[in-house]
Amino acid sequence: MTDQSALAESLQYLDDVDALKSTPAQSHRLGSRALESHADQRWHSAITALVLGTRLADKATVDGAILFILLGLGFDGLWQSRLPARVRARLDPVLTPQSISLGSTLLSVYLDRHGAARDHADYGLASIEQSDFLAECDKLKDVFRATRLHDDSRHENTAEHSFHVALHALLLEDFAKEPVDVFHVVRMLLVHDIVEIDAGDTPIHGAGDPREQAEKEQVAADRIFGLLPSAQCAELKALWTEFEANTTPEAQFAKSLDRVPPICANLANGGGTWVDYNVTYDQLVARVGQKMANGAPAIWRHLDARIRVFPWFAAQL
Repeated sequence: MTDQSALAESLQYLDDVDALKSTPAQSHRLGSRALESHADQRWHSAITALVLGTRLADKATVDGAILFILLGLGFDGLWQSRLPARVRARLDPVLTPQSISLGSTLLSVYLDRHGAARDHADYGLASIEQSDFLAECDKLKDVFRATRLHDDSRHENTAEHSFHVALHALLLEDFAKEPVDVFHVVRMLLVHDIVEIDAGDTPIHGAGDPREQAEKEQVAADRIFGLLPSAQCAELKALWTEFEANTTPEAQFAKSLDRVPPICANLANGGGTWVDYNVTYDQLVARVGQKMANGAPAIWRHLDARIRVFPWFAAQL
């Protein structure tokens, strides 16, 4: 299999996973009769594992538990069976008996908390501060982005996006510009947009002031991560800060991946935000392509070939 066909195979899997955003789960939003989507559920339960796992196991086991949750192995395992063989070979060793057991335990904690419409923030194993933080995370499901789902039925929310882009890291690690610690990238992507609970989403093709948005996000990071116990606040806030600074290979890869799902969504749903914001090809290259190439040039080259023949841009070139 060539690099291009391997990349296409992984991107097709990730395109298919978008359907989880429009598939209702059996867990509820906090204090609501509304059901989450499966993508909401996997992001929030992965955050639960990230926050609570360190009290129960070492980092490698927690990473395996997060993998267990992101792949949906506590449900039917369907998506694991559809993973490209080369990705399965890389990820299967991480799914140790200890990580599977931890993942099952922490997923049960999450599902018990969200199994019915409840208001009380009690995540079982969590401290009061951790429970408050995990309950606050539920609000990310109310932040809707400019990007629409692949089926064009609605806009995605930021919790769904965070799940999807974390899964991109697991599928696309082979295409990072430099070798990366992929589970560090996953952790970074799970928390990178939590600040949008307060600061909201700023569309990349919109006209917002980047400096003003950065200031709002810093205030949001101080408040939201500050709900956690001090050591864990520092740990998770450091992940967010690293992502924003964009200087490490992991942050550069994460930043590049953050731009992949909106492109794939626009290709699938007829143009999406490119049409909404009247985006030119040169604007796309400047705002997205050059930054994506910083951490994942092979992915940008592959997507650029598809973008150039997409009707919206083909008419401009």
